[in-house]
Amino acid sequence: MNKLVLTFLLVSSFLGVHAQSPSDKLYEQMSLNKDVSSMTISKDMIQLFGLGFSNTDEANALDKLDLVKVLMYSPSSAEDETNFRNETLSLLPSNKYKTIEPEQHQITNGKGTADVLIQTSGLRIKECHVLFAGNGNDVLLSFFGNFKVEDLKAMAKKMERYK
Repeated sequence: MNKLVLTFLLVSSFLGVHAQSPSDKLYEQMSLNKDVSSMTISKDMIQLFGLGFSNTDEANALDKLDLVKVLMYSPSSAEDETNFRNETLSLLPSNKYKTIEPEQHQITNGKGTADVLIQTSGLRIKECHVLFAGNGNDVLLSFFGNFKVEDLKAMAKKMERYK
């Protein structure tokens, strides 16, 4: 009996450590699409980019990021086109991610709004996924870390300047 319990605990802990989050599965599955390019930016690279931030709010916001991932979808032909937005949103389940209205927090992309999904831990955001879709050139930006909505606004301001 003790061996059975010990085996169960070992297997459970092994599976728990290696379980993928929905966003990990999203990036893994989408990277298989030949029309999707992906990029991952580590904390070290984020800090390197942060050297150019003169605004302390923006620099502080970047310090709270651990990882940034990007998916860029650009179909090679009309017949290869898939509904990137619907596929992406279906892989981020509503029971794990909360949808927020960008206008509610004054987050815009200059050309309208975007889909914004967050995963929280208490009052802090652990994951934020911003999906800009339309015209066949879609982008998913994912921010991982421990930050607040105010930090997200500061990051959005900085991104707006690089357009």
